[in-house]
Amino acid sequence: MLIGLLWTVVALRVRSRRAAAFALLPLALFLRTNAFQHVYWAAHLAAYDPGLVTALTLLVPVTGVLIWSALRERLVPTWYVAALVLIINVPTVVETLRGDRIVRFQIEAVNSIGATLARVF
Repeated sequence: MLIGLLWTVVALRVRSRRAAAFALLPLALFLRTNAFQHVYWAAHLAAYDPGLVTALTLLVPVTGVLIWSALRERLVPTWYVAALVLIINVPTVVETLRGDRIVRFQIEAVNSIGATLARVF
């Protein structure tokens, strides 16, 4: 969460809406993928997942509007979003599906970084 907040603050300090869109879309796609991971885990494990409510009520709608607006207003080209999907979303989805009931090392690494930053700040 802290990484996302800092990333957003830095991106919004840029004077250009186009540059801000280029900077924020990787974060938006990462958060959107994470939201769908929470939905998948809740359904797959048949149990409540702590991030499920936030994922459905906040992350999916906000990131969807952000991505849609950036494309509609031509702040970023379609190929940029497609490339981000291939780089960010596809590997994460594959690892989530392969993980079954095991937290894969990539997911654990991201959680570890977030926990460390939370302790520092």
